[in-house]
Parts: sequence; C-alpha cells; structure tokens
Amino acid sequence: VFERARKEKQQQYDELKHTDRAAFEVEKIVPAAINGRVDTLFLQNRADIFGTYDPSANAVELEEEKDISNASLLNLATVKTFLQKGQVFLVEPEDMPEEGTLANAVFRF
Repeated sequence: VFERARKEKQQQYDELKHTDRAAFEVEKIVPAAINGRVDTLFLQNRADIFGTYDPSANAVELEEEKDISNASLLNLATVKTFLQKGQVFLVEPEDMPEEGTLANAVFRF
C-alpha cells in the first residue's frame, strides 16, 4: 500500500515538475511547507541540508554544516508538511523523483 501511494505521488511529481506546482530546490520547498502548500514531500534517505529560515522574508539560507545557529531544513519541512496533512516519503537516492536531488515536493497550489 505504501509503495503504491509513493509511486502514484511520484507520477504526479513527474507530471508537474516543469510547472510551479513542483520543486526540488530546498529554498522553495521549506517556505512552501511552512505555509501549508506542500501536498507531498520526497526526502532522500540519510541526507540532510542545514540552514536557517527567516519568517519575515519567508526565505531560507543554506549553510555547509550543522552548528548551534542553524537546523535541519529537511526536518523542518517534514514536520510542517506532516502537521498540515501532507504526505512524506523517505526514499533511497535511486528512487527520488528528480535524480540527484535531496528533496522533491508537489505543492497544493
């Protein structure tokens, strides 16, 4: 059941990936997740991206390493998506909808 749902959502991502209803850029995904726009989030297993989210600018700043002043942006996107009734799929690198990326999202609107 889980695998069928993932494949259906992956097909939806493939259909929308060249529109503004899908993204692979963390800079787009995190603000969308915080604002309740992420319907489906695909995350690469054992991967992470660190940085900060600025609510006044609704933007993220990426950083090379985790330190005391930043957080996991993928965890933030996951929690916000889940809390707002979105689906989250943790997948192996070869199963990511967009090859070579760490996160992919389908937006609600």
